[in-house]
Amino acid sequence: MTTVETPAELVRVPAEVKRERILGVVYLILAALVAFFFAMGSEGDATFRLGEEELDAPAGTVVHLRDPDLRRHAVAAEDGTAVLAIGGKPGEAYTPSAWEATFAAERHRPSGDFAAMADELAGALAEYPDNGGVLYNLACAEAQAGRLDDALAHLRRALELRPELAEWSQQDEDLAALRGRGDSWA
Repeated sequence: MTTVETPAELVRVPAEVKRERILGVVYLILAALVAFFFAMGSEGDATFRLGEEELDAPAGTVVHLRDPDLRRHAVAAEDGTAVLAIGGKPGEAYTPSAWEATFAAERHRPSGDFAAMADELAGALAEYPDNGGVLYNLACAEAQAGRLDDALAHLRRALELRPELAEWSQQDEDLAALRGRGDSWA
């Protein structure tokens, strides 16, 4: 155990805390190196939303989050922008989240291949059953692909799990085919 003297009091720092701090510093150094090499050949600009804060991040920016549970989102502000995310909780093996599976399925949107998007999201649902976000995005893809009965069933289940999505679903253009059919879900 290490003793650190502060102006106000004496604080004891357990070895685990020291190890986490060291790993945190190593992580920051690695992230900075990766960002440096990544930025050498990249261009672009992204906008990050970190909780309620918005941050402009031009090429080469490193965004460090102390709280891994902080809600975050990044959007490319220019064509050709790439975002590299590195992270994890100290002492835990990395496990992809349901969000990552949903994000990966979005690659089908630009080509309009909503059937492939729905199929990929159905696979994600098998891995993350009863995940409201996966169910909602699956419903959107199925509605776009013309699988309206499946879309309605998945949307209703998504709203059971995440009622806060009900208002959004009423105006979500991805679900227009369901509204056009006169289906009610909320």
